[in-house]
Amino acid sequence: VGMATLITFFTQRQAALRLHESTARQTRAAVQQSLNDMQQAVIYAGETADDEADLERLLDIFPALESASLIDENGDEIAHVGADLPDDPLRITASTESGTLAVGVNPQILWADVVASHMGREGYVYILQGDRQLAAANPDRIDPDQWPPESAPRDRLGVYDGAAGDLVIGRAEPVPGT
Repeated sequence: VGMATLITFFTQRQAALRLHESTARQTRAAVQQSLNDMQQAVIYAGETADDEADLERLLDIFPALESASLIDENGDEIAHVGADLPDDPLRITASTESGTLAVGVNPQILWADVVASHMGREGYVYILQGDRQLAAANPDRIDPDQWPPESAPRDRLGVYDGAAGDLVIGRAEPVPGT
């Protein structure tokens, strides 16, 4: 009986590891794809936008964009729409004929579909910034106001304190290009 229990444990452990690896790959790909799609839209807009009305249309089309600015070759802002953003938002820039188009992106909206996914019955996905602060999370699973950055996994796979304070198996995956 002891050997059968041990084999069952290892089989279940291997299945859990495969689930983590698969979810991590899918999540990383989804994060990269949503960012690539937004970058392509901004590059296209940079080729065509030349006034404040164009910037307003851009923000209307893409809800994840919170601000947009046209900046001339001298670094002077010639048009701006949307919110004034903190110093470290997710920014995307594209060259224009007369300078640069810079947009501020709300990562929670950009990656809403990614973090809405569930891993099993109680699992969750969230995205951290480089400083380990929460960039995007499913509010049904994680309360951003209660988020302790030290609870995030530091290694690729391990046991750590989950968002609810209980021990969980988690996986950290860096996303190239973010």
